[in-house]
Amino acid sequence: MDAVWPCVLAPNTYRDLIREGYELHKVQEVWLWATEDPNYYCDITDTFDTKFAALKCHLSQIEDPPKADFVELVNGAAKKAAAGKNYKLGEAFHRLEVLQRL
Repeated sequence: MDAVWPCVLAPNTYRDLIREGYELHKVQEVWLWATEDPNYYCDITDTFDTKFAALKCHLSQIEDPPKADFVELVNGAAKKAAAGKNYKLGEAFHRLEVLQRL
């Protein structure tokens, strides 16, 4: 988060990158995942299989094949994030707008 703000507003923080020709990017918003206070939801119904396939690539953290309780945890979280919405599976985030000045 420090890299997003306030460091990006202080060009001296990234002098080496600026010397290499990079420009500072001012992030407009961040989405925090696995939050207890979600305020932004996305429909992932059509991309859930891709998400789950990507999760299974983390073999140091997830067994191959994944245990049933892990599969249920991921499915349950996606269903919970979609509860009351007009889609089947969702992802929940806490969306924050980033200040653009000090």
